[in-house]
Amino acid sequence: MKNIKIALVGNTNAGKTTLLNTLCGLNQETSNYPGTTVELFKAETKYEEIEYEITDLPGTYSLTPFSEEEKVTREILQKNEFDLVVQVIESKFKKRSLAFTLELMEMELPLMIVVNNKDNVWHKADFFLQNIKKHLGISGINLNAFEKKAKELFFYEITKNKSQIINYEKILNEVHNSLQNEIVKIKKEFKINNLWIILKFLENDQEIITKFQATDKLASLLKEADTDKNYSLEIKNNRFHFIEFHLSKYLGFGGRQGKCGNGAHRFQNQENCNCSFFNTDKIDALLLNKWLGIPIFLCLMWFIFQTTFTLGAIPMDWIDGLIGLFQEKLVSVLPQNLLSSVLIDGVIGGVGATLVFLPPIMFLFFFLSILQQSGYLARTAYLLDNLMQKIGLGGKSFVPLLMGFGCSVPAIMATRTLTSRKDRIITSMMVPFMSCGAKLPVYTVFIAAFFEEQWQGTVLFSLYVFGILMSVFSGFFFNKFMKDKKSHLLLELPSYTLPKLKNICRAVWISAREFLYKAGRVILPLAVILWFLFTFPIQNNESVPIEESYAAQIGKTVEPVFEPLGFDWRISTGLIAGLGAKEVFIATFGAMYSLEENDEEGLILQLQNDPIFTPLSVLSLLIFVLIYTPCVAVIGVLKQEFGWNWGFIGLIYPTVLAWILSFSVYQIGSMF
Repeated sequence: MKNIKIALVGNTNAGKTTLLNTLCGLNQETSNYPGTTVELFKAETKYEEIEYEITDLPGTYSLTPFSEEEKVTREILQKNEFDLVVQVIESKFKKRSLAFTLELMEMELPLMIVVNNKDNVWHKADFFLQNIKKHLGISGINLNAFEKKAKELFFYEITKNKSQIINYEKILNEVHNSLQNEIVKIKKEFKINNLWIILKFLENDQEIITKFQATDKLASLLKEADTDKNYSLEIKNNRFHFIEFHLSKYLGFGGRQGKCGNGAHRFQNQENCNCSFFNTDKIDALLLNKWLGIPIFLCLMWFIFQTTFTLGAIPMDWIDGLIGLFQEKLVSVLPQNLLSSVLIDGVIGGVGATLVFLPPIMFLFFFLSILQQSGYLARTAYLLDNLMQKIGLGGKSFVPLLMGFGCSVPAIMATRTLTSRKDRIITSMMVPFMSCGAKLPVYTVFIAAFFEEQWQGTVLFSLYVFGILMSVFSGFFFNKFMKDKKSHLLLELPSYTLPKLKNICRAVWISAREFLYKAGRVILPLAVILWFLFTFPIQNNESVPIEESYAAQIGKTVEPVFEPLGFDWRISTGLIAGLGAKEVFIATFGAMYSLEENDEEGLILQLQNDPIFTPLSVLSLLIFVLIYTPCVAVIGVLKQEFGWNWGFIGLIYPTVLAWILSFSVYQIGSMF
């Protein structure tokens, strides 16, 4: 049985992943491209006794890459290991997409075009494809990637044209007629027939030139050419002139474009067709209004934020309660030994620590999917670009940062909506400094114990503001640290459409599944390690008091490091426990004081009578809790999204920063 390999390529948001889901259902997996953390979606399916392996390549606008995702796409296509490359074109952005088509033809790839005709509203799509076949010699199909029948249409078109001979030479000679002299010279000198490589020579693409060791020869070959000639611009102009000359009457050009931030542009192309059930211009007049746009966005984000974590808290409590009941049941039926302890407190406790984050993640991606499919999420980048560019990020980064006030885990997963890996990493490094809900119990207990009532609100507000400032500082720091080629950003503003419930549910399920599978693999072993530290050593078949545990011994060992911050070994031990969840810090001190669970008044009284705690040492502690290493679930998600290197940085960087800040506060405060 023949296995046919297919690659899906196209602009970001063209509908490649939607098409992959329709063709293969949920039978897909993600894998990182070797040497990177760029994810590739792969899936297999069978149609009429033929096996198909389909790979969804990262979105790109051309084969001159700027982001790591675009570099991966170019590198994979250069290998030419696919039986067919399918370019997915979103029906509103055909002109620029066809310029990309010409690039793929120059690379001599076996091509097919799919026009993703959302809601079947572009009635001239078949006529457009007929002329693509006529002028470019490429087969194509018009379909709606959301519909089930898209699968049959797709594979029928492939079967119908499987014997087609690909020869683009005549067409491409016409496209680049003005450069024939240079093309012939390079072809003869370097014995290279691939037009795309030749054009990359002319564009001074250093990666390609270095690969062929052509630097000196190329300079000598072109020394008689006009030194002021801009080959890159001419090559691009050639492609667009060819499209306009042969295909403009089939495209219906038109649209509007505006500057956005640091050289970024937004572009909306209506293509003279009714491509939406909504009047996009009228809606944009309100949502992108100079004065109303940001307030509307903030109100919408507040609603999503509140709904996500208010409604999410209900199933979180259910899950937490069910895990607790399950643990109690096991305690009653299993013998009290080390094996049952690691199962109940370590494994099941670790699973519970993972599952408890699932409801807010599902709510968050439910709302984000609605915003993305409706067309509004793309507009947030334009709306907030000027503000976020000051940190070196795009406007979309604001959404996960805002979500960080609820929980860092779904907030970091929300960075998947960002197209740049650099932006995803920097935003994820900023998120933990936003005070999540787990830190609030620590704040409230210590503020209530050591600050007068009239100052308590001010102190709490100051902590939140200070966290925001540290987040912004970290954004500047990592932006300087992660050097990247600056580029102009073209932001597509798709027409507003009504989201499909099926696709929303699919996006939610995929995100939930990946979180449980990938993050759980990290969270579970870390939770077991914490269980081990607070359970051992064992004496007389029972765990020793927390003061004698390995965790406390570590706390006593590192006490000299934290003593300049006003901390003793008990605080150090509580901070270790806080790696599981920040609110556990409070429970640890309750255990040390031998208090009943949830005895907050007794805990406050004990803290007030403890000589280690003063308003100054408490302020130092609150700053440390605000800044230091996030919980193991956050480390697990960082590892899942970006690899162990960034997981380790997410562990070390905040702790070092927290130590420096708490040291400064305590030592300077001690002088007064």
